[in-house]
Amino acid sequence: MLLLSSLRKPDAAVFTLTAFVLAGGWLAIAWRRFDVPHWADMCFGMLTFGNLGMLLGWWADNDFAALHDHGCCACVEAMREGVMKPWMWVGMLVFANIAMRWLGRGPVPNADHAVAMYTGGNVGMVVGMVAGGWCATQFQTENMVTAVATSFMGMTLGMLAGMLAGTWVTESLLVGVRAVGFWPKWAKLKATRTS
Repeated sequence: MLLLSSLRKPDAAVFTLTAFVLAGGWLAIAWRRFDVPHWADMCFGMLTFGNLGMLLGWWADNDFAALHDHGCCACVEAMREGVMKPWMWVGMLVFANIAMRWLGRGPVPNADHAVAMYTGGNVGMVVGMVAGGWCATQFQTENMVTAVATSFMGMTLGMLAGMLAGTWVTESLLVGVRAVGFWPKWAKLKATRTS
């Protein structure tokens, strides 16, 4: 809402804020009421808390002002030019990891999965966000709201796919490394102590 000047008008701001509060409240009730698998729990945390961090960071990268024309492409352009605007990335990673660590509904399935979430899942989120942002810039529009919505959707879908794929690949590698017997001595000692 703070990224778009058209939504900073009082009527639009009240409507948008009310809509998001109602949707967020309904989602929180539904999320608590229904039993969901762990991967859906991860996605819910990414879609809610992770996206909040991304949006707050995007706003910080824009000096807490509304985006100007072509402002939604600024992160991709900044990467191409070698200039980093880090707050969108930092916000997304910090808030997503808070959601994974403390806001999940159930325990993490196993130790390999926990390691995979915080390593491969984070790398996957960043790679997915870059890919999704790049794909969104391929869709050209003069309407700022459409451009921001397209960028947001592209980055969000990329983050979700990257998080799930990165976690799965890393967990599979950890299981494979353990299966072939190549595991550091310190990890073996820790595993025997916890068994």
